[in-house]
Amino acid sequence: MCVAVWLVLITRPGAGLVALAQWPMALVMIGGSLVAGSTPMGGGTVAFPALVLGFGRSPAMARDFGLAIQSVGMISALLFIVKRSIPVEGRLLAWSCAGAVVGLTFGTFLLAGRVPAEWVKLLFATLWITFGAWLVTGTAKEASTPPGSADDRDVPIFGLAVGTVGGAVMSLIGVGPEMLVYAALVIPTAVCATALTAPVGLALRAWTAGVHPEVFPVWLAAMPIVIFGAPTGAYIATRIPRVVLLRVIGALCLIQFGATVAQVRPTPAQWTGIVALAALSAAGLWLLAPSTRRAAATSGA
Repeated sequence: MCVAVWLVLITRPGAGLVALAQWPMALVMIGGSLVAGSTPMGGGTVAFPALVLGFGRSPAMARDFGLAIQSVGMISALLFIVKRSIPVEGRLLAWSCAGAVVGLTFGTFLLAGRVPAEWVKLLFATLWITFGAWLVTGTAKEASTPPGSADDRDVPIFGLAVGTVGGAVMSLIGVGPEMLVYAALVIPTAVCATALTAPVGLALRAWTAGVHPEVFPVWLAAMPIVIFGAPTGAYIATRIPRVVLLRVIGALCLIQFGATVAQVRPTPAQWTGIVALAALSAAGLWLLAPSTRRAAATSGA
């Protein structure tokens, strides 16, 4: 279906030339789509820094592109997961997606457009270097293997909380729910969370302020890449050692954080915000980890 939609769009008069002019970003999304399918990071985690730091686009444009491209690529990965009957935590996924809709709505109406661009860049960089460190240092070891379902009584509250926070973050930077869902579960469920929430975020953007006008040409160029790249990434995740994926994630996080700091040159106040956000994020990820939840439950028994 995605291929058919792309063929209809690309065959319109002049569309092919418009897409061809965006070939550098299409090349970037080869890596982005593989990352999206094989790691707990959506393709937006590659697209956002590439557009903002590499191509000089605004954070708003990068966010809208992330939502648009993940609405294609992650859905392709989701269909691959369903076809291969890869296990997914269905109930928690459903509740987290419901929470993400709440968070996206809140963020779209009350946060997007009000947070300064420099702060949005630093928000992205800080969240993802914290997440990368959490993964690479081994803190997330048990989170990447099926931990068993959470206590049924906690699923609605837990899922709604995770989804709401992730959705609010997604309204600013185009990614978010996958990080928190992965912290609590496994990669396939995180991929599904992004696939189901990115179209909602895109629809909210279209309904309110409108999707950034620079998004469509880049999306048209990258669309065929991610249609096949994300499912390929999902397959790769089942075939290569986990340590390799972690090293890739760690390298991406370090590069984007360093580049963001070099471009923004944070003020003392911004550095204070970076440290506070990193500490808060690290604490949240630690609490979300299945091993931490089980230890807390055991100590409270």
